[in-house]
Amino acid sequence: MPERTVERMFAEFEAEALTIFRPPGVAAARRRARVLRRRRRGFLAAVAALLLGGPAGAFALANRDDAPTPAPMPTTSPSPSDEPVVRRIAPSGAPGTLQELRFVNARTGWALFSTCALGGGPASECRSAVVRTDDAGLTWRTNAVPDRIRGHLQLIPGPDGGTLAVMAQTGWLVTSDGGRTFTEHPRDSPPLPAQRALATLSGYLLRCADATALTVVDPGPDCTRHVLAAVGERRLPDQPPVRLRTTQPHQLAEGGDRRLWLAVHQEGRTIVLVRGSAATDRWRKLPSVPGELSLLVSPDGRHVWLAGFQQRKPLWQLTGDSWRQLPGLPDATGSVAALDDGLLIVGGVYGTVGFIVEGRYVDRPELRNRVGSTGPGVGVLADGTIELDYGGPKALGAGSGTERTWVRFAS
Repeated sequence: MPERTVERMFAEFEAEALTIFRPPGVAAARRRARVLRRRRRGFLAAVAALLLGGPAGAFALANRDDAPTPAPMPTTSPSPSDEPVVRRIAPSGAPGTLQELRFVNARTGWALFSTCALGGGPASECRSAVVRTDDAGLTWRTNAVPDRIRGHLQLIPGPDGGTLAVMAQTGWLVTSDGGRTFTEHPRDSPPLPAQRALATLSGYLLRCADATALTVVDPGPDCTRHVLAAVGERRLPDQPPVRLRTTQPHQLAEGGDRRLWLAVHQEGRTIVLVRGSAATDRWRKLPSVPGELSLLVSPDGRHVWLAGFQQRKPLWQLTGDSWRQLPGLPDATGSVAALDDGLLIVGGVYGTVGFIVEGRYVDRPELRNRVGSTGPGVGVLADGTIELDYGGPKALGAGSGTERTWVRFAS
Protein backbone atom coordinates (compact mmCIF):
# COMPACT_ATOMS: atom_id res chain seq x y z
CA MET A 1 0.00 0.00 0.00
CA PRO A 2 1.50 3.43 -0.90
CA GLU A 3 2.84 5.34 2.05
CA ARG A 4 0.57 8.35 1.44
CA THR A 5 -2.49 6.11 1.44
CA VAL A 6 -1.48 4.44 4.69
CA GLU A 7 -0.84 7.75 6.41
CA ARG A 8 -4.21 9.17 5.38
CA MET A 9 -5.95 6.03 6.55
CA PHE A 10 -4.24 6.31 9.92
CA ALA A 11 -5.03 10.02 10.11
CA GLU A 12 -8.73 9.24 9.61
CA PHE A 13 -8.55 6.61 12.34
CA GLU A 14 -6.96 9.15 14.70
CA ALA A 15 -9.53 11.81 13.92
CA GLU A 16 -12.66 9.71 14.15
CA ALA A 17 -12.11 6.86 16.55
CA LEU A 18 -9.92 7.80 19.47
CA THR A 19 -12.51 8.26 22.20
CA ILE A 20 -16.09 7.34 22.89
CA PHE A 21 -17.76 8.19 19.63
CA ARG A 22 -17.97 11.84 18.81
CA PRO A 23 -19.54 12.99 15.56
CA PRO A 24 -16.44 13.54 13.52
CA GLY A 25 -15.43 16.82 12.00
CA VAL A 26 -13.89 16.74 8.54
CA ALA A 27 -10.12 16.71 9.13
CA ALA A 28 -7.52 18.67 7.22
CA ALA A 29 -5.97 15.58 5.69
CA ARG A 30 -2.74 17.10 4.44
CA ARG A 31 -1.88 18.62 7.79
CA ARG A 32 -2.50 15.39 9.65
CA ALA A 33 -0.47 13.43 7.11
CA ARG A 34 2.48 15.78 7.57
CA VAL A 35 2.31 15.45 11.35
CA LEU A 36 2.12 11.68 11.13
CA ARG A 37 5.10 11.52 8.76
CA ARG A 38 7.22 13.40 11.25
CA ARG A 39 6.18 11.24 14.18
CA ARG A 40 5.84 7.59 13.16
CA ARG A 41 6.83 7.09 9.52
CA GLY A 42 8.21 3.61 10.02
CA PHE A 43 5.49 2.51 12.43
CA LEU A 44 2.38 3.44 10.49
CA ALA A 45 2.35 0.74 7.83
CA ALA A 46 2.26 -2.14 10.30
CA VAL A 47 -0.26 -0.43 12.58
CA ALA A 48 -2.70 0.46 9.82
CA ALA A 49 -2.79 -3.17 8.73
CA LEU A 50 -3.68 -4.37 12.20
CA LEU A 51 -6.44 -1.84 12.76
CA LEU A 52 -8.66 -2.75 9.85
CA GLY A 53 -11.62 -2.88 12.23
CA GLY A 54 -11.87 0.90 12.45
CA PRO A 55 -14.27 2.99 10.37
CA ALA A 56 -12.31 2.35 7.17
CA GLY A 57 -13.14 4.49 4.19
CA ALA A 58 -14.27 7.44 6.27
CA PHE A 59 -14.22 10.69 4.36
CA ALA A 60 -11.10 12.84 4.18
CA LEU A 61 -12.33 15.64 1.94
CA ALA A 62 -10.73 18.65 3.56
CA ASN A 63 -7.89 20.31 1.61
CA ARG A 64 -8.03 17.78 -1.21
CA ASP A 65 -5.29 17.87 -3.82
CA ASP A 66 -7.79 18.84 -6.52
CA ALA A 67 -9.44 21.62 -4.47
CA PRO A 68 -9.06 25.20 -5.73
CA THR A 69 -7.02 27.74 -3.78
CA PRO A 70 -9.45 29.22 -1.25
CA ALA A 71 -10.15 32.87 -0.78
CA PRO A 72 -9.59 34.38 2.70
CA MET A 73 -12.37 33.62 5.18
CA PRO A 74 -14.66 36.57 5.94
CA THR A 75 -14.18 38.37 9.21
CA THR A 76 -16.94 39.85 11.37
CA SER A 77 -16.94 41.77 14.63
CA PRO A 78 -14.64 40.49 17.40
CA SER A 79 -15.99 38.03 19.93
CA PRO A 80 -17.03 39.42 23.32
CA SER A 81 -15.41 36.43 25.03
CA ASP A 82 -12.23 36.76 27.03
CA GLU A 83 -8.95 35.37 25.73
CA PRO A 84 -8.46 31.63 26.37
CA VAL A 85 -6.72 30.58 29.56
CA VAL A 86 -3.31 28.98 28.90
CA ARG A 87 -2.35 25.88 30.88
CA ARG A 88 1.04 24.23 30.59
CA ILE A 89 1.49 20.47 30.69
CA ALA A 90 4.62 19.98 32.77
CA PRO A 91 4.16 16.88 34.94
CA SER A 92 6.81 15.89 37.44
CA GLY A 93 8.92 12.89 36.48
CA ALA A 94 7.84 12.62 32.85
CA PRO A 95 10.78 11.86 30.52
CA GLY A 96 11.47 13.65 27.26
CA THR A 97 8.93 15.95 25.65
CA LEU A 98 5.20 16.02 25.01
CA GLN A 99 4.46 13.79 22.01
CA GLU A 100 0.68 13.42 22.07
CA LEU A 101 -2.38 14.89 23.79
CA ARG A 102 -5.84 13.25 23.84
CA PHE A 103 -8.99 14.39 25.63
CA VAL A 104 -12.05 12.28 26.43
CA ASN A 105 -14.20 15.15 27.69
CA ALA A 106 -13.80 18.65 29.07
CA ARG A 107 -12.07 17.42 32.25
CA THR A 108 -10.33 14.15 31.42
CA GLY A 109 -7.33 13.84 29.15
CA TRP A 110 -4.19 11.80 28.52
CA ALA A 111 -0.77 12.89 27.32
CA LEU A 112 2.31 10.98 26.20
CA PHE A 113 5.83 12.07 27.11
CA SER A 114 8.77 10.29 25.50
CA THR A 115 12.46 10.56 24.73
CA CYS A 116 11.80 9.12 21.25
CA ALA A 117 12.84 11.57 18.57
CA LEU A 118 9.96 12.69 16.37
CA GLY A 119 12.02 12.18 13.23
CA GLY A 120 13.21 8.66 14.07
CA GLY A 121 16.29 7.42 15.92
CA PRO A 122 16.94 4.33 18.08
CA ALA A 123 13.39 3.65 19.24
CA SER A 124 14.53 0.65 21.29
CA GLU A 125 16.22 3.05 23.72
CA CYS A 126 13.22 5.33 24.25
CA ARG A 127 11.72 5.95 27.66
CA SER A 128 8.06 6.95 27.87
CA ALA A 129 5.39 7.87 30.39
CA VAL A 130 1.65 8.44 30.23
CA VAL A 131 0.17 11.33 32.20
CA ARG A 132 -3.49 11.93 33.01
CA THR A 133 -5.65 14.83 34.17
CA ASP A 134 -9.17 14.76 35.56
CA ASP A 135 -9.45 18.46 36.38
CA ALA A 136 -9.21 20.02 32.91
CA GLY A 137 -5.42 20.21 32.94
CA LEU A 138 -4.86 21.94 36.27
CA THR A 139 -2.88 18.93 37.53
CA TRP A 140 -1.34 15.91 35.81
CA ARG A 141 -0.36 12.53 37.27
CA THR A 142 2.60 10.68 35.75
CA ASN A 143 2.39 6.93 35.10
CA ALA A 144 5.52 5.16 33.88
CA VAL A 145 5.18 2.80 30.92
CA PRO A 146 6.64 -0.70 31.60
CA ASP A 147 10.25 -0.95 30.40
CA ARG A 148 9.42 -3.97 28.26
CA ILE A 149 7.32 -1.78 25.95
CA ARG A 150 9.69 0.20 23.76
CA GLY A 151 9.51 2.45 20.74
CA HIS A 152 6.98 4.95 19.48
CA LEU A 153 3.59 4.76 21.19
CA GLN A 154 0.05 5.78 20.29
CA LEU A 155 -2.66 6.64 22.84
CA ILE A 156 -6.20 5.31 22.37
CA PRO A 157 -8.38 6.55 25.28
CA GLY A 158 -11.48 4.66 26.30
CA PRO A 159 -14.87 6.31 26.80
CA ASP A 160 -14.90 6.12 30.61
CA GLY A 161 -11.84 8.33 31.10
CA GLY A 162 -10.02 5.75 33.25
CA THR A 163 -9.34 3.24 30.48
CA LEU A 164 -6.50 3.67 28.02
CA ALA A 165 -5.02 1.42 25.35
CA VAL A 166 -1.43 2.16 24.30
CA MET A 167 -0.33 0.88 20.90
CA ALA A 168 3.38 0.12 20.45
CA GLN A 169 5.71 -1.60 18.03
CA THR A 170 6.17 -4.48 20.44
CA GLY A 171 2.61 -4.92 21.70
CA TRP A 172 -0.33 -3.33 23.48
CA LEU A 173 -0.72 -1.93 26.97
CA VAL A 174 -4.09 -1.46 28.68
CA THR A 175 -4.93 0.32 31.91
CA SER A 176 -8.39 0.49 33.46
CA ASP A 177 -7.42 2.32 36.64
CA GLY A 178 -6.18 5.62 35.28
CA GLY A 179 -2.65 4.42 34.52
CA ARG A 180 -1.68 2.97 37.89
CA THR A 181 -1.31 -0.55 36.47
CA PHE A 182 -1.00 -1.94 32.93
CA THR A 183 -1.65 -5.30 31.29
CA GLU A 184 0.25 -6.40 28.18
CA HIS A 185 -1.17 -7.91 24.99
CA PRO A 186 0.33 -9.25 21.71
CA ARG A 187 0.71 -6.77 18.90
CA ASP A 188 -1.44 -8.79 16.49
CA SER A 189 -4.33 -9.00 18.97
CA PRO A 190 -5.86 -5.57 19.70
CA PRO A 191 -7.51 -5.76 23.14
CA LEU A 192 -11.19 -4.93 23.62
CA PRO A 193 -10.55 -1.39 24.94
CA ALA A 194 -8.75 -0.54 21.70
CA GLN A 195 -11.48 -2.12 19.61
CA ARG A 196 -14.16 -0.17 21.46
CA ALA A 197 -12.26 3.06 20.87
CA LEU A 198 -12.38 2.36 17.14
CA ALA A 199 -16.13 1.85 17.26
CA THR A 200 -19.18 4.06 17.65
CA LEU A 201 -20.95 4.75 20.92
CA SER A 202 -22.83 1.44 20.83
CA GLY A 203 -19.80 -0.55 19.63
CA TYR A 204 -20.40 -0.66 15.87
CA LEU A 205 -17.69 -0.48 13.23
CA LEU A 206 -16.95 -1.44 9.64
CA ARG A 207 -14.53 -4.26 8.82
CA CYS A 208 -13.52 -6.39 5.88
CA ALA A 209 -16.25 -8.85 4.91
CA ASP A 210 -13.75 -11.73 4.75
CA ALA A 211 -12.35 -11.14 8.25
CA THR A 212 -13.68 -13.20 11.15
CA ALA A 213 -12.31 -10.91 13.88
CA LEU A 214 -10.30 -7.76 14.46
CA THR A 215 -7.17 -9.77 15.21
CA VAL A 216 -6.31 -10.68 11.63
CA VAL A 217 -3.97 -8.81 9.33
CA ASP A 218 -5.62 -6.70 6.65
CA PRO A 219 -5.81 -8.82 3.47
CA GLY A 220 -5.13 -5.69 1.43
CA PRO A 221 -6.30 -5.85 -2.21
CA ASP A 222 -8.20 -9.08 -1.48
CA CYS A 223 -10.59 -7.09 0.70
CA THR A 224 -13.21 -5.74 -1.69
CA ARG A 225 -16.17 -5.19 0.62
CA HIS A 226 -16.89 -4.01 4.18
CA VAL A 227 -19.63 -5.17 6.54
CA LEU A 228 -21.14 -3.70 9.70
CA ALA A 229 -19.87 -5.47 12.83
CA ALA A 230 -20.21 -5.08 16.60
CA VAL A 231 -17.25 -5.29 18.98
CA GLY A 232 -17.21 -8.48 21.02
CA GLU A 233 -19.92 -10.20 18.98
CA ARG A 234 -19.39 -12.92 16.38
CA ARG A 235 -22.79 -12.55 14.76
CA LEU A 236 -23.12 -9.65 12.34
CA PRO A 237 -25.88 -7.11 13.05
CA ASP A 238 -28.57 -6.11 10.57
CA GLN A 239 -26.71 -5.01 7.44
CA PRO A 240 -27.55 -1.79 5.58
CA PRO A 241 -29.18 -2.28 2.16
CA VAL A 242 -26.17 -1.01 0.23
CA ARG A 243 -22.97 -2.64 -0.93
CA LEU A 244 -19.94 -1.19 0.87
CA ARG A 245 -17.19 -1.53 -1.70
CA THR A 246 -13.72 -0.64 -0.47
CA THR A 247 -13.21 1.49 -3.58
CA GLN A 248 -16.07 3.78 -2.55
CA PRO A 249 -15.63 6.07 0.51
CA HIS A 250 -18.12 5.45 3.31
CA GLN A 251 -18.58 6.78 6.83
CA LEU A 252 -20.28 5.37 9.92
CA ALA A 253 -21.55 7.68 12.68
CA GLU A 254 -23.69 7.53 15.82
CA GLY A 255 -25.09 10.26 18.05
CA GLY A 256 -26.21 10.30 21.64
CA ASP A 257 -29.72 9.20 20.67
CA ARG A 258 -28.17 5.90 19.43
CA ARG A 259 -29.36 6.32 15.86
CA LEU A 260 -26.78 4.84 13.48
CA TRP A 261 -25.88 6.73 10.30
CA LEU A 262 -24.08 5.54 7.20
CA ALA A 263 -23.00 7.72 4.26
CA VAL A 264 -21.74 6.20 1.00
CA HIS A 265 -20.43 7.76 -2.20
CA GLN A 266 -21.86 6.21 -5.36
CA GLU A 267 -21.72 7.54 -8.91
CA GLY A 268 -21.10 11.15 -7.92
CA ARG A 269 -23.77 11.26 -5.22
CA THR A 270 -23.87 10.81 -1.45
CA ILE A 271 -26.33 8.25 -0.11
CA VAL A 272 -27.27 8.39 3.59
CA LEU A 273 -28.96 5.56 5.50
CA VAL A 274 -30.21 5.67 9.10
CA ARG A 275 -31.26 3.02 11.61
CA GLY A 276 -33.04 3.62 14.91
CA SER A 277 -31.83 2.45 18.31
CA ALA A 278 -34.46 -0.26 18.87
CA ALA A 279 -33.56 -3.86 18.06
CA THR A 280 -36.52 -4.10 15.69
CA ASP A 281 -35.62 -0.95 13.74
CA ARG A 282 -34.55 -1.37 10.12
CA TRP A 283 -32.35 0.75 7.87
CA ARG A 284 -34.02 3.61 5.98
CA LYS A 285 -32.49 5.17 2.88
CA LEU A 286 -32.77 8.97 2.63
CA PRO A 287 -32.81 10.92 -0.65
CA SER A 288 -29.35 11.11 -2.19
CA VAL A 289 -27.50 14.42 -2.62
CA PRO A 290 -25.16 15.31 -5.51
CA GLY A 291 -21.44 15.48 -4.81
CA GLU A 292 -18.95 13.84 -2.47
CA LEU A 293 -20.08 15.09 0.92
CA SER A 294 -19.11 14.33 4.50
CA LEU A 295 -21.63 13.36 7.15
CA LEU A 296 -21.74 15.47 10.33
CA VAL A 297 -23.79 14.36 13.36
CA SER A 298 -24.18 16.46 16.51
CA PRO A 299 -23.24 14.91 19.89
CA ASP A 300 -26.90 14.48 20.87
CA GLY A 301 -27.73 13.00 17.46
CA ARG A 302 -30.51 15.50 16.73
CA HIS A 303 -28.77 17.54 14.04
CA VAL A 304 -27.37 15.99 10.86
CA TRP A 305 -25.53 17.73 8.04
CA LEU A 306 -23.74 17.02 4.77
CA ALA A 307 -20.75 19.23 3.99
CA GLY A 308 -18.56 19.36 0.90
CA PHE A 309 -15.23 20.89 -0.02
CA GLN A 310 -15.79 21.46 -3.68
CA GLN A 311 -15.45 24.95 -5.07
CA ARG A 312 -18.73 26.24 -3.62
CA LYS A 313 -18.38 24.40 -0.28
CA PRO A 314 -21.94 22.95 -0.37
CA LEU A 315 -23.85 22.50 2.89
CA TRP A 316 -27.08 20.53 3.47
CA GLN A 317 -29.12 20.13 6.65
CA LEU A 318 -31.48 17.23 7.35
CA THR A 319 -35.06 18.34 8.02
CA GLY A 320 -37.36 15.42 8.69
CA ASP A 321 -36.42 12.89 6.01
CA SER A 322 -35.29 15.38 3.39
CA TRP A 323 -32.21 17.53 2.80
CA ARG A 324 -32.38 21.32 2.72
CA GLN A 325 -29.55 23.13 0.98
CA LEU A 326 -28.10 26.12 2.82
CA PRO A 327 -25.63 28.82 1.79
CA GLY A 328 -22.23 27.17 1.43
CA LEU A 329 -19.46 27.15 3.98
CA PRO A 330 -16.86 29.96 3.89
CA ASP A 331 -14.41 29.66 0.99
CA ALA A 332 -11.43 29.02 3.28
CA THR A 333 -13.05 26.21 5.29
CA GLY A 334 -10.55 23.47 6.10
CA SER A 335 -12.52 21.48 8.69
CA VAL A 336 -16.02 21.54 10.16
CA ALA A 337 -17.89 19.70 12.92
CA ALA A 338 -21.49 19.62 14.16
CA LEU A 339 -22.54 20.92 17.58
CA ASP A 340 -25.80 20.65 19.46
CA ASP A 341 -28.37 23.43 19.00
CA GLY A 342 -27.95 23.34 15.20
CA LEU A 343 -24.52 25.01 15.19
CA LEU A 344 -21.34 24.22 13.27
CA ILE A 345 -17.75 24.96 14.29
CA VAL A 346 -15.47 25.83 11.35
CA GLY A 347 -11.69 25.85 11.07
CA GLY A 348 -10.16 27.87 8.24
CA VAL A 349 -7.05 26.99 6.26
CA TYR A 350 -5.56 30.38 7.20
CA GLY A 351 -5.81 29.67 10.93
CA THR A 352 -9.25 31.17 11.55
CA VAL A 353 -12.00 29.69 13.74
CA GLY A 354 -15.68 30.55 13.76
CA PHE A 355 -19.26 29.32 14.06
CA ILE A 356 -22.09 28.88 11.56
CA VAL A 357 -25.15 30.34 13.29
CA GLU A 358 -28.44 30.28 11.36
CA GLY A 359 -26.52 30.12 8.08
CA ARG A 360 -24.20 33.04 8.96
CA TYR A 361 -20.48 32.76 9.70
CA VAL A 362 -19.32 34.40 12.96
CA ASP A 363 -15.55 34.72 13.33
CA ARG A 364 -13.79 34.20 16.69
CA PRO A 365 -10.45 36.01 16.37
CA GLU A 366 -9.33 35.04 19.89
CA LEU A 367 -9.17 31.41 18.72
CA ARG A 368 -7.03 32.06 15.65
CA ASN A 369 -3.89 29.97 15.20
CA ARG A 370 -1.13 32.22 16.50
CA VAL A 371 1.76 29.88 15.76
CA GLY A 372 1.26 29.43 12.02
CA SER A 373 -1.15 30.24 9.24
CA THR A 374 -2.69 26.77 8.87
CA GLY A 375 -5.52 24.96 10.61
CA PRO A 376 -6.73 24.43 13.17
CA GLY A 377 -8.61 21.18 12.78
CA VAL A 378 -11.91 21.25 14.66
CA GLY A 379 -13.70 18.41 16.43
CA VAL A 380 -16.32 17.78 19.10
CA LEU A 381 -15.94 15.44 22.07
CA ALA A 382 -18.74 13.19 23.28
CA ASP A 383 -19.87 15.68 25.93
CA GLY A 384 -20.14 18.48 23.36
CA THR A 385 -16.80 20.11 24.21
CA ILE A 386 -15.10 21.67 21.19
CA GLU A 387 -11.53 20.57 20.49
CA LEU A 388 -9.18 22.68 18.36
CA ASP A 389 -6.02 20.99 17.10
CA TYR A 390 -3.28 23.43 16.10
CA GLY A 391 -0.99 20.69 14.79
CA GLY A 392 0.32 19.76 18.25
CA PRO A 393 -1.02 22.24 20.82
CA LYS A 394 -4.75 22.00 21.48
CA ALA A 395 -7.56 24.10 22.90
CA LEU A 396 -10.85 23.04 24.48
CA GLY A 397 -14.10 24.99 24.56
CA ALA A 398 -16.38 23.75 27.36
CA GLY A 399 -20.01 24.75 27.66
CA SER A 400 -22.73 25.10 25.04
CA GLY A 401 -23.59 27.33 22.12
CA THR A 402 -21.07 29.89 20.93
CA GLU A 403 -20.08 31.33 24.32
CA ARG A 404 -17.71 28.91 26.01
CA THR A 405 -14.85 28.72 28.44
CA TRP A 406 -11.67 28.25 26.39
CA VAL A 407 -8.40 26.71 27.56
CA ARG A 408 -5.24 26.42 25.46
CA PHE A 409 -2.71 23.74 26.37
CA ALA A 410 1.03 24.10 25.90
CA SER A 411 4.07 22.08 26.91
